[in-house]
Amino acid sequence: MNIENMSFPAGVFDIVISNNAFEHIASMSQAISEVHRVLKPGGITYTRIHLFTSLSGGHNLDLRNPYKIPPWNHLRSKNYTAPVYLNRLKEHEYISLFKARFEILNIIDGLYIGKDLLTPSIRAELSDYSEEELLKMHITIVARKQS
Repeated sequence: MNIENMSFPAGVFDIVISNNAFEHIASMSQAISEVHRVLKPGGITYTRIHLFTSLSGGHNLDLRNPYKIPPWNHLRSKNYTAPVYLNRLKEHEYISLFKARFEILNIIDGLYIGKDLLTPSIRAELSDYSEEELLKMHITIVARKQS
């Protein structure tokens, strides 16, 4: 089912859980509105998001050999094409979109990966991004629909 236009009636769920799917959604505000719509008052959403700015955010890593692709190639290459649709939103953009519809209860940081690969030359090349943006792999937003 398309999360941007779910066929469930309004207010039927106590909890909505998403695990590493929101980075693949084109209309984030519509998807969040739909999650809000299908939750009961006081319902919870638990949404884990794989961050595009992370080492693996371009979804281009060979899981058997994660260092086969140049580190942060998806941010460094001007002609990078992801193997799947990615919306490329940053952490603060996701949080702002959720805050517009929900009470944020917690934001849980995920793994930090790639510090050993973040050389001074790569750091200089990616100076538009904070070190935290580059190393944080995912976040989990826990939010409640207001009654």
